Amino acid sequence: MKNFSSCFAIGALLLGVACSKPGPDDAAHDAVGRYVKTNLPDPESYEVVRFGRSTSFTRQDSAAHEATLLHDHLPYLEAAEARALEQYKKAGESNKASSFFETEKAYKKATEAKLQAQRDEKALTMVRDTTRLGTLFMHTYKAKNKSGAAVVDSAQFLVYKNGAVETL
Repeated sequence: MKNFSSCFAIGALLLGVACSKPGPDDAAHDAVGRYVKTNLPDPESYEVVRFGRSTSFTRQDSAAHEATLLHDHLPYLEAAEARALEQYKKAGESNKASSFFETEKAYKKATEAKLQAQRDEKALTMVRDTTRLGTLFMHTYKAKNKSGAAVVDSAQFLVYKNGAVETL
């Protein structure tokens, strides 16, 4: 009788596991899988290797991400400003009024672009809104590349509440 009870308990446990409700991240994982497949040269070769731990993605996280992108772009804006300044100085030395005013305008535009990016970066770092926008996690997968070789790749994915997927 004890063996029958043990078998019944194990069977009930297995049935409970098999019939369990989907996890909270299952829909997000499915959305990412569909997203990855649509962007692969050979969608049929897609295999899940691993999904990382999910975290909430908030407006504050979004603003911080945008601030990082702006910060990373600042050296390019500074270089454009430096080039425009150099051209402005050369135009001043050449005594050509038309090129002087054109380069002055370009220099002011480059400077304003850099200053605006710095203001935007600062404003984005001040965002404290913790409204949840979606779920963020790493996903590692295996698929064939354009030449047919199997490669392992990974990326950080954001799944919004409406199911839209974005790669960060």
